[in-house]
Amino acid sequence: MQNIIPGFDRFEQVGEGLFAVVWKAHQVSLDRTVAIKIIKPQFTSNIDEVRAFINEARSSAKLKHHNIIQVYDVAEQEGIYYFVMEYVAGSTVYKMLQDEGAMSEKKAMKIVSDVADALDEAWEKGSLIHRNISPRNIMMDADSSVKLADLGLAKLADFASASDQASNTQFRGLYNYISPEQALRTKLDARSDMYSLGACLYHMVTGEMPFDVYTPSQILNSITKETIPNPKDIKPQLSQGLVRLISRLMMKDPKNRYRNWKEAIKDIKKIAAGHSIAAPQIPGAISTIDGAMTKGATAPLSNIRIPASAAVRVQPSAGSAMSHTEIVEKYEKMKASSGRGIPSFIRLPFWIGLSLFWAYLCVTMLSLPPFEYDIPKPFNSVILDDSSRAKPPRTPATPDRPKNLPETPASTYQPGTGTTTEKTNGDTKPEEKTPEKQPEKPVVEPPSVAANKLDKDLVKAVADSLMAEKFDKALAVVKKAQEATNVEATVKADIESFKKLVTDVSKMNSAVERYLVDSIGNELIMKVGGVNRKVTVRAVIGNNINIEYSTGAGPPQTSTFQMSALEPLDKAKLLGKLNTPSKNAMKFILCMKGKDYEGARDVAGKCGPLSDLFRSEVEAKNPPPEPKEKPE
Repeated sequence: MQNIIPGFDRFEQVGEGLFAVVWKAHQVSLDRTVAIKIIKPQFTSNIDEVRAFINEARSSAKLKHHNIIQVYDVAEQEGIYYFVMEYVAGSTVYKMLQDEGAMSEKKAMKIVSDVADALDEAWEKGSLIHRNISPRNIMMDADSSVKLADLGLAKLADFASASDQASNTQFRGLYNYISPEQALRTKLDARSDMYSLGACLYHMVTGEMPFDVYTPSQILNSITKETIPNPKDIKPQLSQGLVRLISRLMMKDPKNRYRNWKEAIKDIKKIAAGHSIAAPQIPGAISTIDGAMTKGATAPLSNIRIPASAAVRVQPSAGSAMSHTEIVEKYEKMKASSGRGIPSFIRLPFWIGLSLFWAYLCVTMLSLPPFEYDIPKPFNSVILDDSSRAKPPRTPATPDRPKNLPETPASTYQPGTGTTTEKTNGDTKPEEKTPEKQPEKPVVEPPSVAANKLDKDLVKAVADSLMAEKFDKALAVVKKAQEATNVEATVKADIESFKKLVTDVSKMNSAVERYLVDSIGNELIMKVGGVNRKVTVRAVIGNNINIEYSTGAGPPQTSTFQMSALEPLDKAKLLGKLNTPSKNAMKFILCMKGKDYEGARDVAGKCGPLSDLFRSEVEAKNPPPEPKEKPE
């Protein structure tokens, strides 16, 4: 590599993305460690577009901001275009979310506040738009300082054709954050970056990627037309002010977002400091967040109707515009400070009179004779907790017998039926007698039934389809059950949850791809040619995986194979953390296919509504060994 890019040595590949390969290198002249990002050839074929890209990249190199990764140089050498930039030894926000899950609101707001400052600087000083803000481009260095990467490089996203992008799985997780106007390929300004930052904030605080669906074309369609779940539905502890901020940033129409970064940063700083913000009153505005403008607020400031007289008093000076939030805040202060109302010579007698009235009422009530209440007998509550359910004694106690039944050597009483059955040699029929009428006891369902009303045939049909990896068929079965008209509301809710589980399980191959993309440059254990080997993942392009491995003799070997060629048990190792019922169901399916019955048995009980059937399936295929009898 030093022969191609002179002046640098000690090259070490540290990453690869859709647009470029990143190398860590040593700059000889200044004796410093740098990062060199080399643009992939397929994005540099149009010379006019490349020149426009270089001009913008050079503009970004002029920016000096502590939250922007500094670009030192943009150059071309023998047809290879590359950046030389500041090297940051740290992790991306995307990697942190993969490893640790959703962030606290406080931590996420600190990151977003720093990124917003960087984007404001880029827009104000260089009229630069990032175009590709995502958790992958937000880095945290060793001192927990926030660094925004790829400012200027993202212009290449406009060059890539939709078909090229759609076939490259490394673009996964980048489409999910682009603005509706980017998806529609219309004119962009700084408000496009606002949407993307809002989408990143949503992922940070919920742990869920926006529009995490199958293909780029589906994502593009969803971004322009559909909504995503309200963050409070996923994490109820999130503040309403945070939801309002995300909702405003992720408005479908850029005109309904903040007018500029200064206005957005003002609200971002308020939320970061633990304060709230008012929901904007924008007629006809549509946010990407489902129900964000009204959901979760018991008395939002946005519902205050400001009198005309107050509106006159808070009128700003000529030439300046006030936001809705500022008007509401001023009105609240005026309302709080306006203590003048009913005069004290009227208020004091009123409160004294009210107190005397309540005292008289209390004395009168206490002097009344006691009232005889007809208190009903206690009733048995329905308890779903196994721990509080009565346990049968080890030796069944003989219940009281009705007086007029003859004594028998051995008999059992059938609770709830009023039947006593005498144990005989078969020549005497059981006698029946109805005892005194007992109050009916409520039927207590086992937790597995009470907690989930799903039809067993439905679960069985879905489980069979999933085991055969016929995911479309499984989803069709659930959808048909969902559309049935004779289903109770509670059961419909269970079916909806079940559908989400099945949808997630159907993304099994996507989960494996995601893990492989995140593992580029890292070593994994994988079966190659029937032998388990240490391999290094070099690239994941479409359905193809490129790996490098050593045979123990000679130089490292490279191999490219399709995802479908992966062994089931190798796939099971590439699912990442098994922290959800869907991930456990994926592993169960793959372990059963690979005949790792012990591995399947370990996760069978962690698959939500599928657990009982999965347990039965693994026991049928591989019954556990019977315990050996101890010799007497």
